[in-house]
Formats: sequence, structure tokens, C-alpha cells
Amino acid sequence: MNQARQLTQGALMLAVYLVLLLITIYVPLVSLVANLFLIFPFLYYSAKHPVKFSLVLFIGALILSAVVGTVINLPLTIMYGTTGIAMGLCIRFKKSKLFTYAVSSFVILINLIVQYTAAVLFFNINFIDDTLKQLQISIDRSVNFMEKLGQTMDPRMVSQLDMVFGLFKTLMPSVFVLGAFSVAILLMAANFPLAKRFRVDVPAFKPFRQMQLPKSLLWYYLITIVISLLVGKTESGFAHSALLNVSFMLQTLFYLQGLSFIYFLCHNKNVPKAVAVILTIITFPVLYLVAILGMLDLGFAMRQRFQR
Repeated sequence: MNQARQLTQGALMLAVYLVLLLITIYVPLVSLVANLFLIFPFLYYSAKHPVKFSLVLFIGALILSAVVGTVINLPLTIMYGTTGIAMGLCIRFKKSKLFTYAVSSFVILINLIVQYTAAVLFFNINFIDDTLKQLQISIDRSVNFMEKLGQTMDPRMVSQLDMVFGLFKTLMPSVFVLGAFSVAILLMAANFPLAKRFRVDVPAFKPFRQMQLPKSLLWYYLITIVISLLVGKTESGFAHSALLNVSFMLQTLFYLQGLSFIYFLCHNKNVPKAVAVILTIITFPVLYLVAILGMLDLGFAMRQRFQR
């Protein structure tokens, strides 16, 4: 009887996934919302039932994706299916929300890397290079258009744009990582409240204002700076690319720490949450200053000072 119930719920979740997939494929605009919930059938089912049944659900979803859509939809199902199952299993085994978040982000990252590599190797599609080429073509056309009107673009501006393109390409590993972690938190924010309504015991994060990164990150950042000085300012090579990506990731973490400190201050001084949100928006142009604030918070235990 129990196995029959598991199979019945699996068929129901498969039907739910099919509906969401069809909306995603064929209904514009609404597909953006449906995308957020494609992991839900896998999350819910794997949180309630053993892994072997979740794998059966996953295989069934792959077959349906190929039947109702095209083979192109398979990567979508693979990403959302594996991520949903990973989240569900973490919930099933009572893991913390931070652990669930880390595992889900890692699964998404692996999917992105594998699918990007497969697109380059087997289909000769490199969307990063293609996007940069299109941007470069747009800039060249703008420069030519201005020259026809008798105006010239500042060579320094053109040089800066070229530098930005090169920097973006160098930072692609970091972009992949940040993208994976951003998608994971977005999916959790959308699906965990829904799962809770269906009596799934989802874990909870501590408030963002209580976020506290390990102080060892300061030493990692210092080591990165020292190695950068020793290596020199060469703009090519693996060492330069690796150091740039590590530095970028650490600065992003320090920015989040600084932002968390701002939220802490707002809560400590009974400032309305709306003010904290406005401050978050205002800080975008000065990300580096907020990152420095995060470093000071880690290094000098500033929260303890404000609580005295």
C-alpha cells in the first residue's frame, strides 16, 4: 500500500512538472514565473520518499521533456531535476538551510559548467564569445556612425570598453559561481514557502543581519594581494586570471558582510526595514566602500562594540 501511494504521488508530481514545463515552453511572460517552480515536484517528492523513487520521477521527467518539447529542453530538466532532488534530500535528512543552500548551489554550478562545455565541444556554441562579439560589433557600428556624422569617439573610452570586455571574460568563472549561488537562493525563496504549505519541514535561515563570515577570509584576501604583487601586473596567464577571480569572489563576500552590518545597525537602532532596503539600493554605486565596511566588521568585531 505504501509503495502504491509513493507511485501515485510520483505520477501526480510528474503531471505537475509537465504542466509547468509546457507553460515554460509555450506561454511567454508567465513562463518566467513557472521557471521558478520547476524544481518543486522534485523537491517535494524527494523530501517525502526514498532516493530510488526520486530517480524514477527524474527519468520520467526526462522522457516527457523529450516527448512534449525537444531535446533542447533536456538540459533544463536535468538542471531543475537534480537541483530539486538535492534540495529535497537535504530536507529529508534534516540538514541546515545553509548546507542545503551550498549543496544546491554546487549542483547548479556543475550543471552550468557541464552544459556550457557540452555546448562548446559538441555543438560549437559559445554564448560568451558570441555575446562579446555582438557587443563589439555594436560598438564598432556606433563608432562608424559617429564618424560619418563628423564626430569621433574618445579613444580612451574605446580602450576602456575593450578592457571591460576582457575583464568580463577573465571573470567568467566567478560569474558562473555567483550565478549559481544567486539562482539557488532565488529558487529556495520561491519554493520553500510553498513546500511548507504542503507540510514539508523546510529549514530556516538566520536573519541576514546576523550573517557572520569567518575571519580567515581576511587572511585569504591578504595572501591574494601579496601574491598579486609578487606575480606582477601581467594581464594574461592562468595566475593572473585565478588571482583576479579569487579577489573578486572575496570582495563580493565582504560586500555581503558589509551589507549585513548595515542591516544590523538598522535593526539595532530600530530603523524601519524600508530604510535598510533603500540603503541597499543606494550602496550599488559604492560597492567597494561597503566591502571595506565588511572587512572592518570582521577584523574589529564592530557589532560587539555597538552592542555594548
